[in-house]
Amino acid sequence: MKKLSVIIVALLSVMSLSAAKADLAVELNLSLQSTYLWRGQYLGGLTFLPDVAIGFDTENTSFRAGVCSELSASDWKFTKGAWDADGLYNGTIFLPELDVYGEYDFFGASAYVNFYQYFTPQENAPYDASSHQTEVGVGYSLDHFLGVDLYVNWYTIVEGDDYQYDDNGNAIVDANGKNKQAFSSYLEVGYNYTFEKAGVTLGANVGMSPWTSDNYYNTNFGVVNVSARLEKVWELDKCEITLFGEGSINPNMVAQINAAKAANEPCSYAIYNSNAGQYKTGNQALNGNIGVTFSF
Repeated sequence: MKKLSVIIVALLSVMSLSAAKADLAVELNLSLQSTYLWRGQYLGGLTFLPDVAIGFDTENTSFRAGVCSELSASDWKFTKGAWDADGLYNGTIFLPELDVYGEYDFFGASAYVNFYQYFTPQENAPYDASSHQTEVGVGYSLDHFLGVDLYVNWYTIVEGDDYQYDDNGNAIVDANGKNKQAFSSYLEVGYNYTFEKAGVTLGANVGMSPWTSDNYYNTNFGVVNVSARLEKVWELDKCEITLFGEGSINPNMVAQINAAKAANEPCSYAIYNSNAGQYKTGNQALNGNIGVTFSF
């Protein structure tokens, strides 16, 4: 964590020098989505995402720091239920999450940090707020110099609930008795193209987990997300409205499910029971999403 602190302090120092030459502005984004998708994973049903950030833009640099909350329902059923023997809730569960983030772009290169705070539902108890993760990332986009929105990003979880597990599902501990970090990572390559006359942007990306990660449900290297997104933007006097739709497939999960079917065995990472009201967030192989964002 000391190394991470040094990196953050150095990054903030560079950003402060750039900010001295630009005016800070506050941004507010309000999104309503049919599902909460994160890197192709289904993490909730109907979702409201308020996001407030402060930042600046210059000719060659930009900075954003903000707070985002994901207020998700586990499904669209909105039914009452009870906890079953497997620790699942046969009804609608609300899954709040709070993120604190910062990103700095410099001549097409970017540095990123995000602190994820999860609020986990508990049986006969308040929400457990002990689960969290800290992720850092770097990236580069050709858009700055070439006008081609082709980019590559790398993200790694460096702290928090992201551990290595043995074949029995038990966390592996080090010599000091602490759980070993998995350093789950995500490599994303993507491209966005805007049809100027229609004002529509089409984006596509491929996401890979380079080594074993319980966070992405893969063992060894795996392609865990292939997705596409279509969006249309309307610019008003004081507000920008974005209507979007996206779909994703998880090739790694498809392979696991097919192998389990061929062996006539249950897939340990298969979809949770999707009966009415069943708590089923996690690792589906095929997902879709539509939504609208209001930006001020």
